[in-house]
Amino acid sequence: MHAGDKSRRVSAPGSERPPAVVNTQPPSELLQPIIDLLQYQQFCVKIKAELDKMVSALARAGVPCTLRFHPVGETGQSLQRRLTGENILKAIGGEALLRIDER
Repeated sequence: MHAGDKSRRVSAPGSERPPAVVNTQPPSELLQPIIDLLQYQQFCVKIKAELDKMVSALARAGVPCTLRFHPVGETGQSLQRRLTGENILKAIGGEALLRIDER
């Protein structure tokens, strides 16, 4: 679905592409929490890389800064309980703190 939306956004005006095959099967209830966690992990990797670039650029400019990045604000045991119990993982979050010029 995302790939189809992306291709429509980036295609040149007037050029028509055949519609992508739509997956009519519902997502697996068993695998969906795992898929969500893997997607969140990749999102965090990308965010951390961008923050590291900012820290590096600021350091090269002589601006003191520190980065604290905790992509998951929960313990592993808590995540395991949420994946295997009735309290299926609905939301997960973390924290990124970039302190610039000691502020």
